[in-house]
Amino acid sequence: MEANQPNRRWEGASGADPLRPIDRRAAAAPRLLDAAAVGLGLWAAYALRGLHDPERYALAGALAVLLYLLAGGGAARRAPETPAADIPAALGAWAAALVGLLAAAWMTKSTADYSRTAVGLWAILGALGLAGWRLAAHLAPGTAHAPPAAIAGTGPEACRFARFLLSAAGPRRRVEGFFAEGADAARAEELPGPVLGDLDELAERAARREIATVFVALSPDSGRRAGELVAALAETPATVYVVPAPAAEELVHARWVSLHGTPLVSVFESPFEGVNGWIKRVEDLLLASAALALAAAPMLLIAGAVRLTSPGPAIFRQRRRGIDGREIVIYKFRTMTVREDGGDVRHAVPGDPRVTRVGAFLRRTSLDELPQFLNVLRGEMSVVGPRPHAVAIDERFRRLVPGYMLRHRVKPGITGWAQIHGLRGAESVEHMRERIRHDLWYLGRWSLWLDLVIVARTAALLAGDRRAV
Repeated sequence: MEANQPNRRWEGASGADPLRPIDRRAAAAPRLLDAAAVGLGLWAAYALRGLHDPERYALAGALAVLLYLLAGGGAARRAPETPAADIPAALGAWAAALVGLLAAAWMTKSTADYSRTAVGLWAILGALGLAGWRLAAHLAPGTAHAPPAAIAGTGPEACRFARFLLSAAGPRRRVEGFFAEGADAARAEELPGPVLGDLDELAERAARREIATVFVALSPDSGRRAGELVAALAETPATVYVVPAPAAEELVHARWVSLHGTPLVSVFESPFEGVNGWIKRVEDLLLASAALALAAAPMLLIAGAVRLTSPGPAIFRQRRRGIDGREIVIYKFRTMTVREDGGDVRHAVPGDPRVTRVGAFLRRTSLDELPQFLNVLRGEMSVVGPRPHAVAIDERFRRLVPGYMLRHRVKPGITGWAQIHGLRGAESVEHMRERIRHDLWYLGRWSLWLDLVIVARTAALLAGDRRAV
């Protein structure tokens, strides 16, 4: 595309607008709509069946909404592509809520007090309501014709952001072009759109309502000029967004918080503060207890096989770092002829002569990890979370991988988001960077439903289904 044709326009991909602000009101709206969908579904099922016990069913409805929200339903996504893209997560949370509701009824011996037909109808109507309002929001008129926008800047940052807009799943966002900052205009031939003028002209056109949205993507050393531009645009009706520099993009967990009325940016905090911490602990206790109950007999057999086939103890203890970087001792079935726990711990490699015959089978099937459910019961680990490394491995990579120690803000896990994507061991710095990226993604998007998905996919992997990776 020629650089200096002011009448030409370029547009992003079709779809719904991915640029949706997440504030308290916006975050509350999906939850309220979902609660309404669940409640109306129950009311419809109750009315269709002609039932006469409103208090009992109202209690079930309130519990269902609570379980749905705890399972992650209605949560605002960090970068929602479309309202309809949340449908699978919403239906999954609804299914988890129904399972929890049935479990509660079974434990209280009250299943006979509810109409099976009504509950089944409620399950269907609730799912239709949860999916229905999302589809309606996706198909609502007015989203296909976004107001004209422009990008302030013609440097590498502006070019990178422009290409992101073109490739992102989003609306046909009508971008008029770029406005250059002085010498940056010389880079116009590299841009995917026309240069329409300088920054002063941008403010004038925004004041005349010719530009409705401005993305400020100036170079990092243009802080003063960017401040002046934002101040000028503040006098116009335009909506203004500042595109962060690459260094700022590393603040993947950043969010605004308030301390006694003073706004602060929280760069990173544990997702398990407050109620979430209690939910996570109850989840760990239930899953670990169930796993140990099912695996008790196999663990005795494994321990016997380890002792009989190679000298040494059945259980291998190794120091790892837990929450806040504190050292813990984790338990595993011994799979090697050595028990390294010093300053030079080497990961096993294919054909490693240190691995015993029984150990090779245990490592291949991950059965060597079973004793770590005891660590979970002790409160030192979680079932799902970033996998802990030997202390020597931590010391090596903490200096090489940015953000490495952020994973220690939570308890380490037996399985995790990185593991179900095939990221195990520490083969290289690049491999470890990818593991840390997955760990931080999990911490930024944690929900009870995500944990259950990871557990299910881990089980599928252990069963030999490589498609689960």
